[in-house]
Amino acid sequence: MKNLAEKYDVFISYEGNTGEDCAKKVYHTLTKKGYNVFFDRKNMGAVPDWMVKVDGIIKDCRYFICILTADVSLSKNVLKEIMSAMKHEGKGLEFYVCRHEDLSEDKIRNVKGISEDIKGRLLDGSRIIFTTCEDLARKIANKLPRKEGVSAGGHGAQDYMDEIAEGTGIVRIFKSRREEGEELANAVKGQMEQSGEEEILMMGNALRDYFAQPAGIKLIESGLKGGARYRVILLNPLSPAAKQRAIVECGDDEKDDERYKTCSLFRDIRASTEEIMRLRNSAYKGKIMAMFSSLTPTIFMIKTELYTFVEQYHIGSLADAGIQRKERGRHVLCLGGYVPIFMVRNDSIFAKLMISHFNNVWESADDFENDFERVYEKIKEFDEDHVRYRGMQFIEEAARTARGLLANGWLGKEIDTFRKVWK
Repeated sequence: MKNLAEKYDVFISYEGNTGEDCAKKVYHTLTKKGYNVFFDRKNMGAVPDWMVKVDGIIKDCRYFICILTADVSLSKNVLKEIMSAMKHEGKGLEFYVCRHEDLSEDKIRNVKGISEDIKGRLLDGSRIIFTTCEDLARKIANKLPRKEGVSAGGHGAQDYMDEIAEGTGIVRIFKSRREEGEELANAVKGQMEQSGEEEILMMGNALRDYFAQPAGIKLIESGLKGGARYRVILLNPLSPAAKQRAIVECGDDEKDDERYKTCSLFRDIRASTEEIMRLRNSAYKGKIMAMFSSLTPTIFMIKTELYTFVEQYHIGSLADAGIQRKERGRHVLCLGGYVPIFMVRNDSIFAKLMISHFNNVWESADDFENDFERVYEKIKEFDEDHVRYRGMQFIEEAARTARGLLANGWLGKEIDTFRKVWK
């Protein structure tokens, strides 16, 4: 559910059964232009004093957009929103009636149960006649100016960038997690709150990647309280890939297990694991699934109901980019959060491929070696006594090799030969 205390620039009024697709298209288009749009497709009646809150939201908006499709029936909620907009129109609010070309004026005049004032307002004033959802979004985008404070650059260049963004599904680009972390966190939080009971996907090395450790878990808890379900993929800190990343980030000293246990990567993943286990054992049990991957994630990703946020992961050296950074007293050569993050519509090919990527990693990680609770116990063992852990790991590996040889009949033959010689 949207945050009803927040202030919005645009309110989209539409009928859920008939106007949802067009409302989504308009929402995406105006979001790209920098507008904060109220677009709530959830159960409006579930919010106490819904209309009182909505009236306040509409009053503070600059634009009210009413979408009337060819088969609209003008539900009670839509009528209430229209009446609220009529009350505030001309007092800082602009009212746009968007009517599908197949919805005749006679059909509106013949609708029963609504006042003549409402009928008159839907037939007069600022009207936009549209043929498709794309046509509607384009006409509204042309009607409303780019929001003040949002840079447009050269007109030709901006048109080209808008065309590229429309084709790829990109609605916003954040400079990086480090430069626009707060803005990014707010955008993700807002989308999580609106996702309702949808499944949210998260992939990264550790929860620290989701805007620092405390903020990452708070984001998840916020979504869980709203009814969302989660699947989370983290990097297995006991995998060779994790050790190699730590070596690239902090130097060859990380080859030593004692040193590796104190590095940021290991500590962050361990802390993330503890937090997820806490949630899995709480009232949210069954609503959060997690898996470790033995491969370094190639993307940082959060998929909400409407958008997917994507960052290209890397193990590029910060020194090569001319960046000097220390963390916990050490020189850090490689650390995430320095490259742009794309906010992408989920109906785009870009987002669909990223979601498919997540599912493929999830399926490949869905094995005994990456089972979340098993790895959690192994992490604790390694942290408490890495020498003993490595010894047990060697014994387990030797046992697996022996079982494999026995299964193929090779070791059995060698044992029989040894027995005969021994006798």
